[in-house]
Amino acid sequence: MPDAALSSPRIAPPSASPLRESLALAKNRHVMLVASVLLNCVAALLTLVPYWGIYKVASGLLAGTLDRDGVIQVALIVAAATLLRHIAHWATTTAAHHVALDGIHQLRQRLYRHLNTLPLSYFDTHHPSDLARALEDDTQALEDTVAHMIPETTAAVVVPLGLICVLFWIDWRLATACVAPYLFASILLGKVMQRGRSAAQAFEANRAYMTRAVSDIIHNLATVRLFNRSGAAMARIREAFHEHEDLTRKWVVGNVVPASFFTILASSSLSVVVAAGYLLYRGGSLTIDSWLLFGLLSLGLNKIYGNVVDVTLRYGKQRDIWRKLNSILKTPPQHWPAHGATPADASIDVNAVEVRYGNRTVLQDITFHLPPKSSLAIVGASGAGKSTLAKLIARMLDPTSGEIRIGSHPVTDYTETTLRRLVSYVSQDVELLDLTVAENIALGRPDASREEIERAAAAARCTEFIAALPQGYDTRLGENGGQLSGGQRQRL
Repeated sequence: MPDAALSSPRIAPPSASPLRESLALAKNRHVMLVASVLLNCVAALLTLVPYWGIYKVASGLLAGTLDRDGVIQVALIVAAATLLRHIAHWATTTAAHHVALDGIHQLRQRLYRHLNTLPLSYFDTHHPSDLARALEDDTQALEDTVAHMIPETTAAVVVPLGLICVLFWIDWRLATACVAPYLFASILLGKVMQRGRSAAQAFEANRAYMTRAVSDIIHNLATVRLFNRSGAAMARIREAFHEHEDLTRKWVVGNVVPASFFTILASSSLSVVVAAGYLLYRGGSLTIDSWLLFGLLSLGLNKIYGNVVDVTLRYGKQRDIWRKLNSILKTPPQHWPAHGATPADASIDVNAVEVRYGNRTVLQDITFHLPPKSSLAIVGASGAGKSTLAKLIARMLDPTSGEIRIGSHPVTDYTETTLRRLVSYVSQDVELLDLTVAENIALGRPDASREEIERAAAAARCTEFIAALPQGYDTRLGENGGQLSGGQRQRL
């Protein structure tokens, strides 16, 4: 089978909105999520109270209408608002994290269940490191969406809109001066993100490819050095590193100028308000306290806008994560009947079988009959489809067309449990789990007794080397049977 997972970086198909996908994780805890969103909006609004306090004190002192008691009163209001903001932030964080952790747990279970329904050939073309990262790191990264982005996105929309409406109600001229820089910055950010979306996907795909390349070389380092292929292996890693470096350089260089303009625009609201306010004040159409209020609120709006930008950038990362997870979840499962057939005998019939991988035909018009108690050796050049044919009989994959029968019934009529008992498959790649010897032998029959396990070991001529292990059948083998030789692993 072609090693598609290692031949080139893979970009998954597009998925739905990450916020919509993440909201589905909270389907059993909507009340708690809504409470978290409302509390986050309250916390965001309370961040503006200190700016109001500064305005009240400054304008009161300038007008000579604020005494010591008035200053203390404003200070107490600001202190109370700050305390309430911290309490609201603690409450929203606690509630949102409960929702997030529950949703992530449910998603991981769903992913594990779905992977268990996929054809075994799926794991030939999807690297274990990619799947492990999807099930562990990527799902954990979704905690940011549910616990932070959903409440923060709501606050990032509601609070700025409410504040902008208040500003326009007070003075539309200074409100325009205050908001215009953020509007132009947002337009620029949208164009930069749209232009960089494909580059970001290519960057992420290359990063995954680089991780696979390094993982493969380290895993097979002994074989690489034994066959004097260290140079070729390092060349592959260098190629992946160079491609990663080139993509990084293009990404950074291509965004330096627009990023600089964005930074200037996003931080220029106060400067524009000061300049516009000066012209209006000199013209006699603006009071000093209104000018001061807009200057202070422009600083508060700058912090809120920073949160909006942060949420927007994280949105892109979450979209890429959901794209990878959906590439797993949307892979069609292999269906098995709930109640399967019973084989009439041990015969095997292959009828007009064809297998295609994309545009490549691996097997075409394969037909033969194998009677019970007979043997068949299949020979052919490398890549001729020998392993593919063996996998078809074990139903590790299904043919593109044609039919395979065992015991006079199509293999699709058997339950998975029945078929696994009917067909023994010894791969050219030996995989053992970090379990005891007995547990590895009993993987196919978890209910097997110790006597049955020992009888199977004797039939495979494993008794002698198992007896030499420290705890015999109870010896833990380590990762991939690291305590055993290659031949011993194959026999086991």
